[in-house]
Amino acid sequence: MKYVKKHTRIPVPEVLAYDPDDDKSVGGEWMVMEKVRDPDPSELKLKPEGARCGA
Repeated sequence: MKYVKKHTRIPVPEVLAYDPDDDKSVGGEWMVMEKVRDPDPSELKLKPEGARCGA
């Protein structure tokens, strides 16, 4: 997600809370993320400086 946020204009939600559930209190890990708006397809391009896969 950090790569997508850095190298594209795709909205990436922030993680507000996370629990790996090490104590098995809820039966699995969980996270709460902020809601992001649906992007317009024209916004799903690489930023002008570009990005190279594996760079």
